[in-house]
Amino acid sequence: ETEEPSETETEIPSISNGITEEEAQQLEDEAIVEGIDENSKLEVSVIPETSEKLEIVYKDEAIRDKQYTVVELTLTTGGTEIQPNGKIKIQLPLTNNIKDAAYVEVFRLNESTNKLDSLGVVEVIEGKFTFETDHFSTYVFAKATEGSIDQFGDVNVYGNVMILIMGAVLLMGGIVVLCSNKRKTIG
Repeated sequence: ETEEPSETETEIPSISNGITEEEAQQLEDEAIVEGIDENSKLEVSVIPETSEKLEIVYKDEAIRDKQYTVVELTLTTGGTEIQPNGKIKIQLPLTNNIKDAAYVEVFRLNESTNKLDSLGVVEVIEGKFTFETDHFSTYVFAKATEGSIDQFGDVNVYGNVMILIMGAVLLMGGIVVLCSNKRKTIG
């Protein structure tokens, strides 16, 4: 006789962090970090697939149906984990899980809310992406689309151009109305 699992024992599906130990080491080796002193070092760690953090990431709707990689980023000085004094810039290569991405959305796990906070969408240039942060913790790098919001909170370039065109049309319309009103009052 085999026992059926009870409802409380239902198996959680396998959760992937989207990265291998070798890839994490490659990220660490190829990372370019601006804004830290020469004694500090960026460390990249794989989050175990049994980790509660990975389960939180997996359940977050912000990355639902996206290809992504989850890593733990830490900054160390003399083997001691530290946080930066202000923003720093980090450039990383794409991982295999998102290797064909043209844009990457960078998320940081907010440990006080257990939600992912988006740090923005950045363009991939020559297989690398660059983002800014002021805090180290669990990060998610998700494949994004061109129409996403960029790291400065602007809509994409096409959206900016459309806004400028609409503004110019409205301005021209206003000038025409003013000129036609002046002609009526003069004549």
